[in-house]
Amino acid sequence: NTLLYNGDKGGHFNWARGNRLLENLIIGQNFLGPRFDAAVFHAVTLGQEGLVVEGNWALGPSLVSFIRLDTSQTTSRGAAGRHAVVRNNVHFGLGITLKGYNHTAEHNVGSKLLVVSAWAAIDDHNAASIVRYNAHSKTSARASSRLHGAIPGLSSLNVCNDLLVCNPNNSTRSLTPAWLAAQFTNDTRRLDDGGVSRELVGGSWAARGAIDTSGIDGGGAAENEAGVADGDTLLGGRKPWEISTPVATGMDFRPRRDGRLVLDCSGHEAACAGDGRTVGYTTERPVYTSFDSFVGAYAPDAEVVPPGCPACAPGGGYSIHFPIGQVL
Repeated sequence: NTLLYNGDKGGHFNWARGNRLLENLIIGQNFLGPRFDAAVFHAVTLGQEGLVVEGNWALGPSLVSFIRLDTSQTTSRGAAGRHAVVRNNVHFGLGITLKGYNHTAEHNVGSKLLVVSAWAAIDDHNAASIVRYNAHSKTSARASSRLHGAIPGLSSLNVCNDLLVCNPNNSTRSLTPAWLAAQFTNDTRRLDDGGVSRELVGGSWAARGAIDTSGIDGGGAAENEAGVADGDTLLGGRKPWEISTPVATGMDFRPRRDGRLVLDCSGHEAACAGDGRTVGYTTERPVYTSFDSFVGAYAPDAEVVPPGCPACAPGGGYSIHFPIGQVL
């Protein structure tokens, strides 16, 4: 599907188990709307079981989240959502928020990742969630009890604004071998003020004049419960036509071969020859023997094709099946 500049606050609300949300293109969800506790893909507790969100591109400006795995104020540990998979997604201008247990979030690239540790009636959200190979301009935890305010879960091999925050399990050898963990230091892979866009071949979304409404520059006080920034200072003084909403053409979200998202497998080629993703995780703690050689949604040599409606113009432009001037 291709969803362009929808005024509705949310996109797809997941109430039931087993939804698969694959290869959708979403630009400007909640366009010109107010900040709200909503998301392009919003999953309540029951809707997280078996949920797969994979291969999507979501571009703002959007004063909602991209993915929100949610709980209510009264949700108990036993009733919290579990076992969602969030993988190989691109999201700039809006963020991901994870609550619940035993989720898998791998190979996502974008503006912001918020992994909740404590909120409302639950004080150990994401205690055994797997968070690996993600690249975000800003990664943070809510109410973290870990050293350095690190995110919860089995979290390693991520690239972000502070690797002490996004990689608390790099020293856990069943998750991360020493030769690979040694490559993840703030001196070598920490993202600077340019964020993750600088590490991509041609995916500098912000360089096209887009306004990042994800909250990567705001503190916790500026965010609502869903992790969405207050957009009044960003958008409030602008006319609708002054808010850039780029189509997703000409964007290349592969990592630069000489950049911080490409890993060195020299001397360990066999370990990097297989598939390093986590498959079928529910409760049994994984032990990895294969590892990926890149961080983010795409490998350096991957084919990058914009997702979305196959009958629409690639990247969210004008449809070849409709008269010029009519936008799908």
